[in-house]
Amino acid sequence: MSEKRKRLYRKWLWLLLCFGGFILAGFLVGNSELLDVDNVKVFVDGEETTSFTETQETIKGLVGESMLFLDFDSVVKRLKLHPRVEEVNLKREWPRTVMIQIITRVGVVNAIDFLGGSALLDSNGV
Repeated sequence: MSEKRKRLYRKWLWLLLCFGGFILAGFLVGNSELLDVDNVKVFVDGEETTSFTETQETIKGLVGESMLFLDFDSVVKRLKLHPRVEEVNLKREWPRTVMIQIITRVGVVNAIDFLGGSALLDSNGV
């Protein structure tokens, strides 16, 4: 085998080893406790009718999860299921904190139906 071909093989071998090392390092860091969520800070804007207890029950699965693999979309969907929640913003605050901002619906109109039941409506009619 020629010297030129050996150098080419060595370059490819080093490239593969480096790539594999980066993949392994990412896997180890992502699955270690170094980047696990330790703190979840919740801020509620608007009317404070969404209790902190309800919010904690919804997000309790975040503590201990890896910051790299958090599924923010599912957390937002679960929090938006509450009828008083209008908008949810999540943000990673490295290395171990997740910030959640909840914007609640503000009642504008007290609607009464024909049967005497009442409901609070926001500016969007929800």
